[in-house]
Amino acid sequence: MSYIIRPDWQRELSHLKNTDRRSRLSALASLKKKLPLKQEARISFLADNVVDALVDRIANDPAEQCRELSLSILSGSFCSFDARESLLIAHSFIPVAIQRVGSRPFKEPVEELRLKLIDACNAVLLQSASELDDSQELTQRFACCLVQALTDTYPETKRSAGIAISTLCQVAPQSIRLHFADLTNTLIFNLRHQHAKTRTTTLNAVVDVCYFIL
Repeated sequence: MSYIIRPDWQRELSHLKNTDRRSRLSALASLKKKLPLKQEARISFLADNVVDALVDRIANDPAEQCRELSLSILSGSFCSFDARESLLIAHSFIPVAIQRVGSRPFKEPVEELRLKLIDACNAVLLQSASELDDSQELTQRFACCLVQALTDTYPETKRSAGIAISTLCQVAPQSIRLHFADLTNTLIFNLRHQHAKTRTTTLNAVVDVCYFIL
């Protein structure tokens, strides 16, 4: 397949490596203006390593604003891709999200960004659901990550993790089976949470686990 190269994107991608935070933010703001992606932009978004550049910023940028904007651009692009293309993005993005929220202490210190990382993983898995058959290692690692996300002190992240478990029950149930004991034990603990929304989302996840897995 021949790809349409967009020199303006290449200039912006080079600015993402700049040590000056303002230059990186300016480049990211320019990239965000290109959403939603049109057909030719959609192809070069994958071919010109835009995804990898954004994932690198999510993983390594010291500035919270740059990490958040990079994640916003990436998650905002998901709806532009089909299942096969979304799976390519998932294999690039989800391992980094796992790094940021899958172990204690969390490598992502900002609770709102931890929430958005889980939300984005959930979205790209739904988008690539029909192509997930050969991605068991990826979904199993994400299921393991959710054990830690469920223990986040930020209630919205707990709820997002519960929703992600429900998604995995539908699109990759084998990943839940592998971590069944740890996930269900943590879910049951969260049923005692002080917030009704968290208890409700947790209960929905428990029901899905029982329905799809047992």
